[in-house]
Amino acid sequence: MKTEEIEIEKEEMIQKTEFSDENIFDAAKRAAQRMVRRQIGKIAYCTLDSMRSIYRPYYVAFYGKYEMGARIRYLPIEADGNRVQKSL
Repeated sequence: MKTEEIEIEKEEMIQKTEFSDENIFDAAKRAAQRMVRRQIGKIAYCTLDSMRSIYRPYYVAFYGKYEMGARIRYLPIEADGNRVQKSL
């Protein structure tokens, strides 16, 4: 996947993650072990090589009738065209 570095004018334009780096690493480690175990039949040992934050743009499509006090319905749409689908 091609990435591009850009300058962000206002820091408040970016929504920070709600998860700690440790939680993110643990989830990635479990996913990697699951994929490797399916291919080789063994549990692999994973270590963190490097970690960097990226900004991933999204569009938000609101739908339905807006009513005060009711739940707002929306769909997040990946602006970079990459879809993430859970199949594990």
